[in-house]
Amino acid sequence: MDVAEDMLKDGAGNITRTTGFALRDGSVSMQDLYSKKLNIGIMGVESGAFERNIIVKRLINDLCDSGLKVINYKNSGKNYTAESAIKMLVRTTLNQMTGQISLDNASLMEQDLMELTAHMGARPSHAAWQGQIVSLSGKNDKYLSLQDIGYGDPAGFMGVNCRHNWYPFFEGISEKNYTKEELENIDPPPFEFEGKEYTYYEATQKQRQIERTIRKYKRRCIAYDKMGKEDELLESQIRMRLQINHYKKFNKAGKLRFRRDYLEVYGYNSSITINSGATKFTLKETEPYYEFYTKELKSKIKRATKLYNEIIAMDKDKVVDAIYTTISKYEEMNSYNRSDVESIYNYIFEEKHELHNGYQRFAPSEDMGHSFKRLIDGRNVQKHDLTMIHHEHMERRLVKLGKPQNEAHEITKKRYDYSKAVKHYNKTLKQGE
Repeated sequence: MDVAEDMLKDGAGNITRTTGFALRDGSVSMQDLYSKKLNIGIMGVESGAFERNIIVKRLINDLCDSGLKVINYKNSGKNYTAESAIKMLVRTTLNQMTGQISLDNASLMEQDLMELTAHMGARPSHAAWQGQIVSLSGKNDKYLSLQDIGYGDPAGFMGVNCRHNWYPFFEGISEKNYTKEELENIDPPPFEFEGKEYTYYEATQKQRQIERTIRKYKRRCIAYDKMGKEDELLESQIRMRLQINHYKKFNKAGKLRFRRDYLEVYGYNSSITINSGATKFTLKETEPYYEFYTKELKSKIKRATKLYNEIIAMDKDKVVDAIYTTISKYEEMNSYNRSDVESIYNYIFEEKHELHNGYQRFAPSEDMGHSFKRLIDGRNVQKHDLTMIHHEHMERRLVKLGKPQNEAHEITKKRYDYSKAVKHYNKTLKQGE
């Protein structure tokens, strides 16, 4: 925390060294909003109280709710969206704070040498010096100088978006973390996609380009949805989906990580669609391999689909009211309000999700269909029906916080295991026969 306090003092209360920004309705003082929010966020991560992704999401929501849309850095000639700028600043500032701690340690031990870290996909100018030894004083000719690595330059070591750091190196005692051969082969081999060969660095840049395009179309979807322009909204949705599919194929070809958090845009959610409300579930939508299933499984899927379509054929408000009235009778459900129930309904019956077989709604579940029916009717409610509400509520919240759906499901399952509860219920029924 001493480093954070020093950075606050040196930066006149501004850890992130931000220089100002523009809002859609004019310029405002950075100290009144932007810097303060960022400083609080950085301190939250640095203290270990919060994960970086959670802090970034909160900052984006807080600042965008205040009206901030575009950040303009003075003397740079560049404008950034709020999402891009906040992610960049948090990432860069946290890295610089870590680097300052190492620099302070070197000073306390009167060490002149620092070893630089190395990572895959470094930009070419940084790949030239990563993993090397640096002389802080510049007096040791055997090693690089601060000028050689661009220290203090926004495009150099520990500059904007730089992930490299350093640690004290004791000549004659310490061993370098990387050999020359390891540094030369630190990147995975190139791969080919649609007739073009990509190095690992080029692939990461291609990823960022596709991600920017996806975010662009999401912003257009938000605008056209608010303007009520259905034709333009549909076109943007189609283009966005094409880009997401392209992103998936590219990542698969290069064995790259799918960065879901890099696709997020403030104000966008999967409910932005031309057809509002739940539409009829079809086997073509949710079960593309239906024709290959066993007779027994086909029957189960048909029953589940019928149950779901019966539910969405009802008046949505009445369904939500009925479920809320039912669960309100149980003490363990007292924390839920009507809005929570409606969100669960939307999550299950209306919203689309990134699933293993594409971007779509959840396939109907016969067990969940019966649970919803009992909750709507308010009769013969079982314990696992309430477990379902707990499960879907928690899973949905984790997804909204940025967790991939499958990961959110597994985390929630550890606390509210609906499948296990259903099996127990079915076993009890058989034993009672």
